Amino acid sequence: MPTFESRENGLDSSAGGGGGGWAALSFYDRYSQKKQKRQKKHKQDIEEIKQLPETDKEIAKLLHKQLEREDRNKEIAELDLLIQSSYSKRQARKAKAYNERVGKAYLKAHQEGTFSAIEKFERELDRVIEEDEFLVLAMAVLG
Repeated sequence: MPTFESRENGLDSSAGGGGGGWAALSFYDRYSQKKQKRQKKHKQDIEEIKQLPETDKEIAKLLHKQLEREDRNKEIAELDLLIQSSYSKRQARKAKAYNERVGKAYLKAHQEGTFSAIEKFERELDRVIEEDEFLVLAMAVLG
């Protein structure tokens, strides 16, 4: 199985993947946590911008928007690294077994490597993870 060599991007080969499951999930979980922290920081920045005097507000908004775009490009690059470095036919089968739509998006993102294909993979994986979390929560409430 391929390993993730890029520690500066937070993808570290020591983080699981050898347990027979789909390797990308453990790495995606850490990616998702980092993404949530960045989103929280962006929200805090927006609140700080609102407190600025009008003369500084427009410049701060433009700068913030640029930084947000740069962060998003970094996120997509991280996901692309995850996809390209983890991809194998075996991992593609595991992704498809995890969820049909996620598996298709994983394959397409690997083959095309485009911004939109990688975003689609991210959306599909987020959707399935959210559904799983909802099911676990519903079972806890009902059980």
